[in-house]
Amino acid sequence: MNLLSFDNAALRLDSAPFRISEFLRKNHQKIAADTIQREIMFTGQAAKMTSRQLSKLTINPTDLDLEISIKTHGPTRGIEARPKWKVKPIKKKSLSWVSAGNRFFSKGHFVTGADAKYVLDVGIKRGLAKFRQELKSRTEDFMGATSIG
Repeated sequence: MNLLSFDNAALRLDSAPFRISEFLRKNHQKIAADTIQREIMFTGQAAKMTSRQLSKLTINPTDLDLEISIKTHGPTRGIEARPKWKVKPIKKKSLSWVSAGNRFFSKGHFVTGADAKYVLDVGIKRGLAKFRQELKSRTEDFMGATSIG
């Protein structure tokens, strides 16, 4: 090896903290959004949320944070995956259906569905754990790809 290659290696080693910080600054929100969204989707599917409900999940990066929301109907207690709640019509004869040529009306009935708060809480907790692992592995891959030698 010549003296020039030693100088280049020393410069690369000196710049490693800066390169790592720049990589993290540019990529941490994308990595977080991807891993957390994936875990929320898995949790929602396990809680029997429909794909239509899951399509309303939005993750917006802000300055240093992520803003995560999902639009759903029904109660949001966040303590169990599938609560029951009662649906009542607001106007008379508005909750109806036709079966065998006869129209039936409901005064109210119970429905079940996935609790969005539960799905978000569990998905975010699982996603944060996987985010740490993913961030570490992508940073190591970046440093390996940009190393000398």
